[in-house]
Amino acid sequence: MGPDNGLLPPASDLVGGPRRAFVLDPVKSTIGPVGALVGVDVPTMLRPDPKGSETPVTFDGRDLFAPAAAALSTGADPEALGKEVEPSSLQREAEPVVQHGLSAQGQSWVRAEVTWVDRFGNVQLAARGGLVPESVGEAALTVAGDAVHMRTVRRVRTFADLSPGEPGLLTDGNGHLTLVAREASAADHFGVSAGMLVEVVW
Repeated sequence: MGPDNGLLPPASDLVGGPRRAFVLDPVKSTIGPVGALVGVDVPTMLRPDPKGSETPVTFDGRDLFAPAAAALSTGADPEALGKEVEPSSLQREAEPVVQHGLSAQGQSWVRAEVTWVDRFGNVQLAARGGLVPESVGEAALTVAGDAVHMRTVRRVRTFADLSPGEPGLLTDGNGHLTLVAREASAADHFGVSAGMLVEVVW
C-alpha cells in the first residue's frame, strides 16, 4: 500500500505481479472512518475536521495508508475503502537497461544499468545473476562504454572467494549481478554510481 508513484509495481512483480488494485477513497479511508471500522480509538486531533474542512493530505502514511492497512488486516473488504482499477493502470518507472547477446567474435556480453549502490559500496546491476554463469571464471568489465579503462573481474560465488581488496562479480541475495570488493568498496574501485551502464564480456 502506498502512493501511485511507480515504486509499487516492481515490488509487486517480485511476488508474481499485482492481481487487483484499488484507489483509496480519502473519505472512506481516512483515519476517522477506518478507525471506527476496525474499532480503533483514534485521537480526535488526527481525525478530519468534523466541521467539514478538507481531509488532511500532508501525512498520508499516518492518516490514510496505515489505518486502511489496519482495516484490511482485520478482514475489511478492499472495495469498502475505494474503487477497483486495472492493475495495468498503475504508474511504472522506466525499466532499467538490461541487454545481452553474442558478439560477432563469439563472446557473450551483458550490458546492465546500476540500480543501487549500498552503504558498503556493493554495486547491484539490473541484470539477473543467471545471465553470467558462475562457470565463467573471469570476465572483462567496462563502465559507461569507457573501453580505455576495461578491467578484469572474477565471477565468484561468495566474498570469501576473493582476496582482501580484490573486486569480483557475484549473484547477490536478491538474485542480481553485483560488483563487489572484499573488505572494500566496489563503487569506489570501479568509479560507478546508480544509473551508469556496466558491460560484462566473457
